[in-house]
Amino acid sequence: MRSDEQAIRELVVTWHEATAAGEVSRILSLMADDVVYPVPGRPPMRGRQSFGEGLGTLLWRQPPLVRLPLWFPDDEKRPAFGVRQ
Repeated sequence: MRSDEQAIRELVVTWHEATAAGEVSRILSLMADDVVYPVPGRPPMRGRQSFGEGLGTLLWRQPPLVRLPLWFPDDEKRPAFGVRQ
């Protein structure tokens, strides 16, 4: 596996683990200050602070996460992905 592919996989796993744990600050560390994050049916969140506020609100309003495996195209499985019950 190429190093850039491995770096992307690690970023995805980190994002999913942090989401499952409700660690907004960890997710924000993965983003640029000027991030633009699309939201279906709503205007995009613009900027790291706006994204953090929106994500924090979403995570606090939702029921706890259930951990399920995250599958990559090569069938590698990692217990990182969280979904709502």
